[in-house]
Amino acid sequence: MDEMYGALVRPCPDLVICDEGHRIKNSQAGISQALKEIHSHRRTVFTGYPLDTNLVEYWCTTVLSGPNYLRNKTQFCNMFERPVHNGFCVDSTDVL
Repeated sequence: MDEMYGALVRPCPDLVICDEGHRIKNSQAGISQALKEIHSHRRTVFTGYPLDTNLVEYWCTTVLSGPNYLRNKTQFCNMFERPVHNGFCVDSTDVL
């Protein structure tokens, strides 16, 4: 395991590509933590299912390719998840 860690983390790869990115649904899961350890300037996440009913899962997938793109989890929830759940947006529906 240490050998694999060293090969992936030091030296840093130029590009990290994650396929099946929709499986990364929890920022505290082992795969998410492992991917955060790989420091790379370019990351790409591929998925066939980008949107789900759970916006936090969308944030978890997106944060891997752009760590500051959607801000931190708390800010994301305040700006997007809570208004949608509370129906504050004009196009929000009662059913999630």
